[in-house]
Amino acid sequence: MKKILIITYFSNQAGMACSYHIDDRLPLLLELGYEPVLLTSLCVPKWDRYIHYRVPSLSPSGLRFELRQLFLRKGKDSLLWKLRNILLLPLLPLYGLERLFARIDPVWYWQPLACFQARRICKRHSIDLIYSTGGPAVAHKVGSCLLKKLSEKRQKLKWVAEVQDPLIHSYCANTDLELQLLQKVERETYRKADRMIFLTRQAMETTEKRVAQTGKGVVVYPGAVPGAKTASSNQPGLANKMTLAHFGSLGGVRNLAPFINGLERAVSEQVSMKDDLAIILYGSVGGDDRERIDASAHASLFSLPGTVVRKEALTVMADCDILLLIQGQDPVSSQTIPSKLYEYLHVGRPVLAIVHENQEIPAMIEPLGHTCVSTEVKDIAQGLLKLYRQWKSKAAGVPLASPYTVRKAVEQIVETL
Repeated sequence: MKKILIITYFSNQAGMACSYHIDDRLPLLLELGYEPVLLTSLCVPKWDRYIHYRVPSLSPSGLRFELRQLFLRKGKDSLLWKLRNILLLPLLPLYGLERLFARIDPVWYWQPLACFQARRICKRHSIDLIYSTGGPAVAHKVGSCLLKKLSEKRQKLKWVAEVQDPLIHSYCANTDLELQLLQKVERETYRKADRMIFLTRQAMETTEKRVAQTGKGVVVYPGAVPGAKTASSNQPGLANKMTLAHFGSLGGVRNLAPFINGLERAVSEQVSMKDDLAIILYGSVGGDDRERIDASAHASLFSLPGTVVRKEALTVMADCDILLLIQGQDPVSSQTIPSKLYEYLHVGRPVLAIVHENQEIPAMIEPLGHTCVSTEVKDIAQGLLKLYRQWKSKAAGVPLASPYTVRKAVEQIVETL
């Protein structure tokens, strides 16, 4: 069995999409003959099932971030979390000094110890290949650093780098220094890696245009794990209500503004919708979206039950009539597919996807029987009215089964190894 060193800042971390992304693949990699050896940050729980090394960041901001994550894992009612500001007080002067000179994401300071530990892991476990993924781009910086150190010792390992989100986009960096770091990592990764995996074709093409290179990019749709509770009927929602549910975070770039405007137009055309519709937002909803809901003429239609754990969410999805997907109105949306969509597609309920300048999502989901609209108010209204009339007439069909699975994604990745 070959051993694969997986470099990722987050793994085994509940509530984090970039962690689920790799976590779902681990048992399948093992099944296909690749024993995973993980290298992650200190702030995630240690895996019992796999060889797992964790290292901390070497900076006040990095330690502060990772310790806060450790405290948070104990629960917001725990003594550690309540005393976090007191416990972290000794770091405050150094943290303030650091932020005066270098305002970058704390995870960048994970690189030095991660690179050192990666070299030790390669020697101790006779690693056969390197696989960096994330999440934070620092994982690819560690991969590049490791490859350089191994080449100095005349060792050569294949390196596959997977970019979960485009490294460069409109809000990828808070400072020019961090943007320069990201641009350097992107160039180095494409140049040095044997393969660079992207989650959309548009992300691959945009990246290759930036780095002025082609030939190493591979597109792999990550999919989801089948097995969620599947709806047993065409009308599983609340009694006498068409339940439309969104799962995940809302606010900021990805917000409810277009949806609320589209809803108001739809209700003005079909007044009975106001009595028949229930909109449930599972997950975190930002203050900006809460204000939009409160200001809406149809605020009574919304309920915000809060976050549900992943396993429970998959079951709750099957009890809804329509699953809502919202993309932010930002250029990066043309290069991304929300990971939640893959879970939606396996539940067996119709999806209403509100997308921004994205060609891949409609091509992916419309042939399966789902509805895809732009962020234009009239398009959203038309989508809502179509689904409402189908629900009202009990004419809504069950979508086709999703072909996008984690197993298929892992098999594609293994072909590149």
